[in-house]
Amino acid sequence: FLLANMIVMSIKVIPIFREIFAEFQQELPLNTKIIFLASDFVRSYYILLILFTAASPFIIIAAMRTKTGKKILDKTIILIPVVGKLVIDSSVNTFLKSLTLTLKSGMTIIESLGPAIYSMSNYVVKDSIQKDVQPIIEGKPLHELLKNNKYIKDIAKTLIETGENSAKIETTLDKAIYYYNIEISKRIDRVNRLIEPALIIFFGVVVGFIVISLAIPMFKISSGAFGR
Repeated sequence: FLLANMIVMSIKVIPIFREIFAEFQQELPLNTKIIFLASDFVRSYYILLILFTAASPFIIIAAMRTKTGKKILDKTIILIPVVGKLVIDSSVNTFLKSLTLTLKSGMTIIESLGPAIYSMSNYVVKDSIQKDVQPIIEGKPLHELLKNNKYIKDIAKTLIETGENSAKIETTLDKAIYYYNIEISKRIDRVNRLIEPALIIFFGVVVGFIVISLAIPMFKISSGAFGR
């Protein structure tokens, strides 16, 4: 919607103001010059902009199918406020669920870690946990290996330790999963509440900047400041 607005304004509205301001042959404010340059760019390449916008989801999907592209996207995603933490918690929760499922099926913890790590979607979190658990074959307990992992919450680490010490790790993992499910639901609600006002603010800032950039010279014209 914003792109459509920009194209219409660049083609139909902004050129009219440019013709009006050109008659006075006066120096324009910097923000007005920026708007005119942006308008020229959009008018020249609006077809490419539309095509790129339409193709961007397919470009992202294609990039995610390559190892390098997925690494870059995953690193970028976890840096996004609110959304990044949601992705991290979802990846850890997937790891815990898979680990619990395989342990309940009778596999040992060493056998369960491979499928559990493989099930995670985010490369950054997956790589972090994979590096931490590699020494488990030396006989070290899982909770010790994960104690310094920054992506796993402390409560999950405590529950894993409790489960290993009491030989009831499946039960404590279920509690950790329950905790993560609640946290993820809260974060999803928070993201949903933030998306709409964030988009409205962004749209308002962009349109407001354009309006102000065109209004300031018009005020000068109406007050007689131009042409003196």
